[in-house]
Amino acid sequence: MKSLASYEDAKGNIKLRQQIVRLMRESRCRSRVEEIIITNGCLESINLALRCIAKSGDTIAVESPTYFGVLQTLETLGMKVLEIPTHPQTGIDPAALDKVVRTRKITGCVLIPTFSNPLGSCMPEKNKKQVYQILSDAKIPIIEDDIYGG
Repeated sequence: MKSLASYEDAKGNIKLRQQIVRLMRESRCRSRVEEIIITNGCLESINLALRCIAKSGDTIAVESPTYFGVLQTLETLGMKVLEIPTHPQTGIDPAALDKVVRTRKITGCVLIPTFSNPLGSCMPEKNKKQVYQILSDAKIPIIEDDIYGG
């Protein structure tokens, strides 16, 4: 029996990570338990992901408007913010994103396509595919805040 005074694994509770992998498989997303890290909320996850892909001074594209916590995290990490126009019903504008990607050096992109905060919009699948293709072609990592997705 584990002592109440002992710590969990640094990556998080193993049974919880196993359950997450099982749920991910149901969504056709392949992962292994060793690849899952449990964080204290979405912002900690975003912070860790940003630190993996970028450094201070790098430019990160975000929706405009976006969740203020994302902006605070980017500021704390010393990263530059490049706001991309966002429609209140369809999310980030793929054409505007494409233009920016072709003319600026972008290190990463933080998006909230499902129940965007603060707009509440849900990006249509067609737009999600366009945005993914634009960023994938440019080899720009996407960090998705999917706190309300499923």
